[in-house]
Amino acid sequence: MSARARSLSNTPARSATRQSGFSLIEVSMALVLLGAMSLGALQVQQFQQTVAGGRQAGLRLAELRDGVARYVRDHSAELLKVQAAPQSTCANVALSLAPSTGTPPPKDCELKATAGGKPLAVNALQPSLQELQDLGYVTFSDTLPFPHGTTIVDGRTGEIARARWAVSVKCKAKCLTVDGQRPAATFEVMLYNTQPFFAQADLPFGYGAQLKAALQALGPDAMVSLPGESPRVAAQLRGKGALPVDNPLRGDSADTGVPGVLASFRLIHLDGGATTAGVACGVPTGATGRGASGSACLDGSAKLTGRWDFNGHGLVGVDDLEAAKAKIAGTLQVDDTVHANGGLVVRHPQGGRRTQQGAGASRDVVDPVIDIHGHAVVRKRLIVGHNSPWDFAGQDQDGMSLSGVLMTSNGYIDTASGQAGGPGFDSRLNGIRIPRRDPDTPCNAQDVNPRTSGGNIALYQPHRGQQVYVMACNREGKWVKATGG
Repeated sequence: MSARARSLSNTPARSATRQSGFSLIEVSMALVLLGAMSLGALQVQQFQQTVAGGRQAGLRLAELRDGVARYVRDHSAELLKVQAAPQSTCANVALSLAPSTGTPPPKDCELKATAGGKPLAVNALQPSLQELQDLGYVTFSDTLPFPHGTTIVDGRTGEIARARWAVSVKCKAKCLTVDGQRPAATFEVMLYNTQPFFAQADLPFGYGAQLKAALQALGPDAMVSLPGESPRVAAQLRGKGALPVDNPLRGDSADTGVPGVLASFRLIHLDGGATTAGVACGVPTGATGRGASGSACLDGSAKLTGRWDFNGHGLVGVDDLEAAKAKIAGTLQVDDTVHANGGLVVRHPQGGRRTQQGAGASRDVVDPVIDIHGHAVVRKRLIVGHNSPWDFAGQDQDGMSLSGVLMTSNGYIDTASGQAGGPGFDSRLNGIRIPRRDPDTPCNAQDVNPRTSGGNIALYQPHRGQQVYVMACNREGKWVKATGG
């Protein structure tokens, strides 16, 4: 074979080799795209987890707050005595950026079960969550949920403050006690972080959404000094619909605070007052007329005694709603599952029918009483029509009973596609049962009223015969044997 022939014989193979497969550039581009998609999906998942972590932090802080409120109510008399001691500093929070030599709380701050006994709390007005846990008021620990700094000095020890949730209790009003009488004081109760959240210069991804989720879960008691605020702005904590309160973490100069503090602030009225700063509660409003019942308290110390009218405003952020009866005049939208354990009754005001005018004529239209945009699964029996029997022939648990008309529009009834084979298959439970009719009995093939119509097809089997005939409804309204044409 010549060199030219050998060259020609080898050319197609080399050409085919060059045309098959992928180039390195194509593979690289595919890997880059795949990596970008994976990174995007990972960031979305990370963001969702971050927000969920913020909401969980707010819910935990709310539960800690409720436990502290119970502690204040149970030990209110002792707390008032501690604060009323001469020159008492037990309520002072000693956390700031300024250095300190350290001044431990005096013995007068202790909460003791009995005289001379072991103290239940080193400082009754600032109990640790571990002490409250030992007393059975809280279950969660004092661990902080978000990244934090280490810049705050504890004035009680002179060292860097341990990062934790801390408690502050102060009497605000009616702080004098009378022997033999129940205290009627108003306490300020605050839970807060002892080291600032998100103190680093490079804030983490999604921190804003995480903090917002925590504030929303905490509810109206939430107060905050946002990360990145100036020290003067951060001198006070602010909340939605509440008056500002002093930031427990002070700056290194007067009238300054530390940004990055998340707190729960609540007023505890032993005589039934407001739980939100600056808002009167549990006090008659002077209003008269239908529904006038004064105001209620979040902690349940003052309850509603009449109808509560929201004047057209919405009720949002409800985690769990218990009601003996609810009447909704508009639309009920549920994003999750509806459980009707006692049954679900749906009624249309006009019975589901109305008259529609148009083009000089009127026609009856049917409004959907239940409009299902998806799959409807009935796990037991489906009863259609108020005259349908509950006990009907067929399966003991499953089936459908219909007393009325089943109409199909642009569709059909298929009883064969879902049939299964195998040893457990019973052909008697699949298929269609056609009614039996005798010749010359009345029928009406056009009417849709089940009282006058027997359909347009039936079966007939003589009493002593084996033959089975197909019956049809003729124009005279009589059942006759159908004949092929």
